[in-house]
Amino acid sequence: MSLTTRERDILDNSGPDAQRVELGTEVYDNQVEVAAATADIVEIRVGQSIVLPVTDPGVAGQLWANNLIVTVSAG
Repeated sequence: MSLTTRERDILDNSGPDAQRVELGTEVYDNQVEVAAATADIVEIRVGQSIVLPVTDPGVAGQLWANNLIVTVSAG
């Protein structure tokens, strides 16, 4: 489930106790960050294969096969 800007504003102003807590804004901002981060994720379809390097490529965030375990390079 994702929040709309309207739902965000309702949560932000839900009651006197929560007036200083911007829960809606925090949730909304987090989902925007997640959406931006996942926009770069490549979809791997069933039945298709990918070939990963078997040594650390030395580039932060790149995947490689470390003894048959997919590992994310630290750079």
